[in-house]
Amino acid sequence: MMDYYARGGTGKTSDLLKFLGQEDMLGSFFALMSGEGGGGSSPTFQFPKGTEEYYQKNYPAFYNFVKNQLPKIINDPNFLQAFMDITGMSKDEVVKAFTYGQGPILHDFESNIAEGQYDYSVTHYKEDLNRISINKEVLEWFEKADRNPNTVSGLANLFYMSSIMGHEGAHWGSNIKNAGSLSILNKYCNPIDGIPEHGKAFEFRMYNLGIYPKAKPGWGLDSGNYGNNISKYLKDYVQKKQQILSNIFK
Repeated sequence: MMDYYARGGTGKTSDLLKFLGQEDMLGSFFALMSGEGGGGSSPTFQFPKGTEEYYQKNYPAFYNFVKNQLPKIINDPNFLQAFMDITGMSKDEVVKAFTYGQGPILHDFESNIAEGQYDYSVTHYKEDLNRISINKEVLEWFEKADRNPNTVSGLANLFYMSSIMGHEGAHWGSNIKNAGSLSILNKYCNPIDGIPEHGKAFEFRMYNLGIYPKAKPGWGLDSGNYGNNISKYLKDYVQKKQQILSNIFK
């Protein structure tokens, strides 16, 4: 999966939250969700406030996916455990993050090099701490793709979109929690600056738990890219977990 390199877990966010007087970032985030965080707009695991009609009109399949299907992906125990391992979040925190209206903001963007991005990793603006972008080309592909949860091909496409959310969500979660498994993350460090690639680590861990228990952390065991380039690992995973995933996405 192609994305902009995310610089989560570097300590920069912790420094920012100390400056803002909110060292417990995850606690502060969910306080905003429950209305306990004072004024300002609350980040939510949905579309930006006032734009739901735009997404419902232009990307109805994605809109339905985010609202009705994505929250159930944590019923896949391997997805859930991988997200916990890479971000350091507890089960309750992950459940909150994947509940519609409780996680980061999703919005579309244009890019010729990335399927998605965790916005803060690119801008380092505090306003982007809870924002995830999804490439318009990916959204347009998803609208036309087979999404039948009773077929392997449909499940593969649905699970690929879930994998994008897990990948970018892992960058987000790692950035605000900064407590993931270093035994895995250290194997996914960018050779230039040594910062872990949390999204790739999440993908590895999910397939490692699900169908490749003897696999060692390292590049290659991932979801691939959308369309005709979805990886054999994702397809193998879907075939093995077909009944579980069919129940999740139905």
